[in-house]
Amino acid sequence: MEKNELGKEVIEKLRIVMEISPEVMEKIPIVMEKMGSVMELWLKVMESTQNRPRSDANSHKFVYY
Repeated sequence: MEKNELGKEVIEKLRIVMEISPEVMEKIPIVMEKMGSVMELWLKVMESTQNRPRSDANSHKFVYY
């Protein structure tokens, strides 16, 4: 009896996940696009901090290779 109930519970959870996934799948491209623009901004920030002279008071906090 326990295995049967556990199986039903697993099937129910899978059904819930399958219902949610189309909505999630629709949002993935939007999230990826936003992540891309965040990464571009981060790279610009990294480039601008990298070009600063070493005499910068905060230069010891960042190590670039």
